[in-house]
Amino acid sequence: MYEENVALDQSSGHLSRGDDKVQLNTKMAFLLKKLKLNVEPTLVILSFSVGILITVVPLFIFWGRCVEVADQYSPVPVPKNIGNSTLRCANIFTKNETFLRNSIEEDIAEMKIYMQLVGGIPTLITSPILGLWSDVYGGRKKVLTITSLGLVIYSCLQLYATIYYDKINIWYPLLIAEFLMGCFGGIATIFTSGIAILIDDSRDEMNDGGIPMRIAITTAIQSLFLLFGNYLASYFMVPATVSITQHINSYIILISISFISSIIIFLYTIIFVKTHTVEINNNDNNESKTIWQTLGSVFGGLLDVLTMPRRGYLRCVINIAMFLVFVDCMTSDPSLFVLLLKGTPFYWPDVNFSYYIMLKTASGCIGMTVIPIILSYFNIHGKDSILLLIGFIGATTIAFLTAFAGTNFLIFLTSGLYFFAAVTQPGFRTFLPKLVGEDQTARLFTLISLLYVIAPIISSSILNTIYERTFIEWSGFVFVLIGIINCFGVIGQSINHYLLLPIWKEDTVQYNILQNTN
Repeated sequence: MYEENVALDQSSGHLSRGDDKVQLNTKMAFLLKKLKLNVEPTLVILSFSVGILITVVPLFIFWGRCVEVADQYSPVPVPKNIGNSTLRCANIFTKNETFLRNSIEEDIAEMKIYMQLVGGIPTLITSPILGLWSDVYGGRKKVLTITSLGLVIYSCLQLYATIYYDKINIWYPLLIAEFLMGCFGGIATIFTSGIAILIDDSRDEMNDGGIPMRIAITTAIQSLFLLFGNYLASYFMVPATVSITQHINSYIILISISFISSIIIFLYTIIFVKTHTVEINNNDNNESKTIWQTLGSVFGGLLDVLTMPRRGYLRCVINIAMFLVFVDCMTSDPSLFVLLLKGTPFYWPDVNFSYYIMLKTASGCIGMTVIPIILSYFNIHGKDSILLLIGFIGATTIAFLTAFAGTNFLIFLTSGLYFFAAVTQPGFRTFLPKLVGEDQTARLFTLISLLYVIAPIISSSILNTIYERTFIEWSGFVFVLIGIINCFGVIGQSINHYLLLPIWKEDTVQYNILQNTN
């Protein structure tokens, strides 16, 4: 009898704990619904994680490669010794280590090209498939879940490389991480699939004159959490000249935080993200297709976004807008900036980079919040188009200032100019979806994610090569080219604004003025 009572008590305890979990999930879902939150936490936590990665990973790669190959660039041949290598790398910014520093920069610039290729090629294959699946079969949440799982694996391999950097060649786990992330669609696809869900939830608020508050607020909060990630990086980052052990531990702590964040993103997406299905007639579903026909239909579906007949000059505007996204991606690679400031005459330690990125992100966050509010007081059409113009003008100015900067003051001045340059983010998020219908949103952003893959590959193969050949004579020369490329962005968006003016003037300010018509 006693055993039966114990069994009943244990079973009731299990049921009680199960009920508590159900109630907790129900309460959480109710709170999210009351706050009108859906995919926003995923985007915000993702920004936090990426904020850490973009700050820490380039610095860790520089440190890890230095420790690994420092003995190969010794004035006299010496046996490999980790202690001696770490000591040399801790003092790499002294004049005695100029040859070692230049050799590490060349090594990273060369391998950067291969990393882009290893991650980019599988992304070019998987991203279009995921985009078509998301649009045609209503699988936005499934796509976001798959890509989030890829981020977990990616962050895990980054952490592995950070912990065992002194025992392995760090390029191996980093290359595997890039390849597997590409097989899951790439990091850009996580952003674009999440943004597609956000845009679906905000379409009723869209018009040609401004930015839906839901998108504007989410973009601003994303920037705040990106800044928070940068701040954590600066807080935990200890210069190697102070303590080599603490310097190494700071990398491990920060990458671990990013790894935990990726797990939270994955779990939240599975449990709480909701999507609505777009019904599309597919008469060919029952027909058997070869793999080549299937791949043809996938890429054909992407090309439809760019080639199908539309009202007025909308088709031309969409293609120019894709070029502008390409320009923005190609000129945003931070690795060249790191290489520039690691060398003469700056010799920046890791802490300086953290402070710079923190100021840059803070300026951008304020700009993308304040500038749209200022524009809302003017009775003009195409405010998101004007945001893009302001952003490209700001990016052009930053590139030219960086090219000719000879002091830390001018470099930190460019961080303030991101007040203007950062507004391209909310600008693109509202300008582009208005040009297509809801049934093409995911494919549009799939094209954008592909550009996020292709552009860095081209940037690495061209701009990094130019930097390698010119950094001794003029390390800032490559930023002159970046400034010129951004000038094409200003010209392209000016053309878009001019082509859309007739549509804006002859119709109402409702979103449907920009919907495609055959």
